[in-house]
Amino acid sequence: MVGLSILGYGYAGESEPLQPKRLQHIRLRDGHPIDRTDPSGEDGESVAELTTANFAMATLAAMTVLAVMNVLNKVKFQLPIRANHYTRWEYLPSIMSKGIDSPTGDNYFTPDFYLSASTAKSMLAMSRKPQIDINLTLYPFGDALMGPTTVLPLNGEPGGGLEYHTSMPIPFWSRSPIVWPLF
Repeated sequence: MVGLSILGYGYAGESEPLQPKRLQHIRLRDGHPIDRTDPSGEDGESVAELTTANFAMATLAAMTVLAVMNVLNKVKFQLPIRANHYTRWEYLPSIMSKGIDSPTGDNYFTPDFYLSASTAKSMLAMSRKPQIDINLTLYPFGDALMGPTTVLPLNGEPGGGLEYHTSMPIPFWSRSPIVWPLF
């Protein structure tokens, strides 16, 4: 008979066993425990009972993971992004009171930062030169963002910037806005 641990974590009699004493002292014959019980009689648990307990704990852990995933899926947990909306001063009061809600039905945002109004107009292929940048928090799923896509040439401008768009109105004050002028 060999005094090896059933789980293979160490030898019986080690000064600091890695498993409870009951597992360290189960004797093996041809790789199988004798009578599937602890021969010392110190512990009434059989190997089968320990295996059942481990299986139950693994099942409970798996069920917990599935439950957490189900809750996160229902909540639609998502990481926010910061993006920019380039516009003109004359539209700011309406945006501040009603949010970003273009009359055309498409609201555009970009992850790109432009300090120059000319560069923003060119890269985003805008028809008019923007005067301000509104940087705010967006939620890709909650705001139904599409993109990012590369801006195509339009309005005599080359495009080339990145843009997101959505048909949903985006609130202003609840999105931690930062407004600054372009030069």
